[in-house]
Amino acid sequence: MEESTSLLKDQESGQKLELNWYPEGSTFDTPYCSGEGLDHIAFRVEDVTEAVKELSAKGIEAVRISASLAEQPGADPKVYAAQVGYVKDPDGNWVEFYSHTQPLGESIPIAY
Repeated sequence: MEESTSLLKDQESGQKLELNWYPEGSTFDTPYCSGEGLDHIAFRVEDVTEAVKELSAKGIEAVRISASLAEQPGADPKVYAAQVGYVKDPDGNWVEFYSHTQPLGESIPIAY
């Protein structure tokens, strides 16, 4: 069986999610260790604080990060997120929420 890759792309936002699977014997087939291989997944939202608050209310663990990392006022909005926040999924992987000073729209930011 060959390795497979699935690339999902939202037609409106251009957001992409790539999922990979490697068969036994593949160079990349290694035992899964929580937090290894997948650093985190990120989602752009309008309001980071509200997204984290909503998930925390449902029992999802919020990750505390320093204020200097959470908010970057004055950062170039074409390169850096204006605000970020994190929660942990049930496997302990970090899920990032970020916002930009530029509104969600037709164009995709140069970087996140």
